[in-house]
Amino acid sequence: MTKPSTQHSPIRLAARARRPAALLAAGGLAAALLSAVAAAPARAATLPDTPGYSLPLALQESLYFYDAQKSGPARTDGDQPLSWRGDSEPSDSCVPLQPMASDVGTNMSAAFIAANKSVLDPGNTGCVNLSGGFHDAGDHVKFGLPQSYAAAVLGWGMYEFPQAYQATGTWAHAMDEMKWFSDYFLRSTFLNSSGQVVAFAYQVGEGGVDHDYWGPSELQSPTTYPRPAYFATTETPAADQTASAAAALAVEAILTASSNASYSAKCLQYAEALYTFARANPGTGYSGGFYPSSGYVSEEAWAADWLYLATGDFSYINDIISVNASGAYNGYLSNIITSPGSTWQNTWVMSWDSRWGGVFSVLDPIVAGNADVPASTQADIHYFDKWQVQYWSHVPHDNTSDTNFIATTPAGFSYLTSWGSARYNTAAQL
Repeated sequence: MTKPSTQHSPIRLAARARRPAALLAAGGLAAALLSAVAAAPARAATLPDTPGYSLPLALQESLYFYDAQKSGPARTDGDQPLSWRGDSEPSDSCVPLQPMASDVGTNMSAAFIAANKSVLDPGNTGCVNLSGGFHDAGDHVKFGLPQSYAAAVLGWGMYEFPQAYQATGTWAHAMDEMKWFSDYFLRSTFLNSSGQVVAFAYQVGEGGVDHDYWGPSELQSPTTYPRPAYFATTETPAADQTASAAAALAVEAILTASSNASYSAKCLQYAEALYTFARANPGTGYSGGFYPSSGYVSEEAWAADWLYLATGDFSYINDIISVNASGAYNGYLSNIITSPGSTWQNTWVMSWDSRWGGVFSVLDPIVAGNADVPASTQADIHYFDKWQVQYWSHVPHDNTSDTNFIATTPAGFSYLTSWGSARYNTAAQL
């Protein structure tokens, strides 16, 4: 397929009909909801006819969840609005550049470090600076997939609904959170002189070690609770991690294009490099059993969506929807379906592990009506997108005999799985 001439302009907030997308990553919204629950009386009275809540306030206050989760010198940098939070994990600014021993160092081999030391440690400090980023939840590990997922989904909401953020006075606050994410991803990406990825640090800390500590991050001892770093390299591929970060940086490139062109260009450069590296080095990264990835293809497709929107280069879309001479999909779609006309149904939700829900929501309006995309492919993408929205929302399917919907409790709580059920309920409402 050739690159079409009538696609969205690169690096801009497209002035097109918006469809529902995430206003926030699940954690931020959950924080707002939980704060409301905490304030409720133990024996709740009958709910009034007029709901006593404010969605603008929920958006405003949920963003502070990210501030509470900031790692690094946010207080020193003047980037911490919460008075009760201080700097944390100063040791992350100098992670020993050595093979891991007793949870100290990195997962890189001595040979790899030696061969790439000029890129990894150009100042010959003996360490790498991985400061910044966000803690995962109640612990202080900086896990890769949930962090880059949260960044991209937060940015997705801003891309789709900029007016809502402007009207609620939250645009600047959300942009601040996005930059804290993006600065960390940039700092964690090591490019050679040719602009190619040598290594990407996707996790700092070890869940099995960190979970033995019960206290604030500001007081956590790096000696008692060491914080190793895990890198995606040609020796230890992690396409799920690198592609997920590529998506987040591509979103940031779009959001900052008009306000900070040089920063936008840098984010896009790194996003494209990470995506190229992911495609060349397939595989899933280390999780320590806390966020085990089921694969990497949905993350690559998710990144391809956003890189297309950031560049206008239709080759990224072709990476998703390409077909062979017999009409069978041989791009990313081949990971879930083989031929046009498939009735595959997405019964999961957009999450840190599976991005297909978001892939189809973003992809559908891109390919719709595009003469360079086969009609059968357009129909497939639209079917996948529409069916999943109907499944999550309980809006009747086009096929009225199809009664497959996400399960709900009597009170309407969407229930997908028992572990972390609230986040999936939130995602089902995106």
